[in-house]
Amino acid sequence: NVKISVPIARMLRSVTCWKACSLWKRLPLLHTLGKVTLSESCVKRLNEMGESDGLLRVMVDSGGCSGFQYKFVIEKNITKDDHVITQSGVRVVIDDQSFSLIDGSTLEYEEELIRSGFRVKKNPQAERGCSCGSSFAVRLD
Repeated sequence: NVKISVPIARMLRSVTCWKACSLWKRLPLLHTLGKVTLSESCVKRLNEMGESDGLLRVMVDSGGCSGFQYKFVIEKNITKDDHVITQSGVRVVIDDQSFSLIDGSTLEYEEELIRSGFRVKKNPQAERGCSCGSSFAVRLD
């Protein structure tokens, strides 16, 4: 297994580089499962929030303790390169590069004493993750 170092992960941050970088083109994890599932808790929370302020956007960025980190923001804009996940009447937006890194995952909403928030679970593209669940290392088979 090859691990992506932090400097390479930072390099992948640029969308232009992601598309042009020979390493990006060689990543075997980019097979298309074509599905990100929303858990019942995620759907419930998104229904509570409504879409008046925007849609939940899921992103993967370089950083975190494992090389890549999940980010969640509320946003009104949908671009032509976005994947729009529609399930049980709610929608989630994921950009194309991020979708490649979470394809096959489940989005959940967790409520804990310390924090509440959206999380990516069961990511088949992740080799390992940090204990807080916000960052991961990609699998390079």
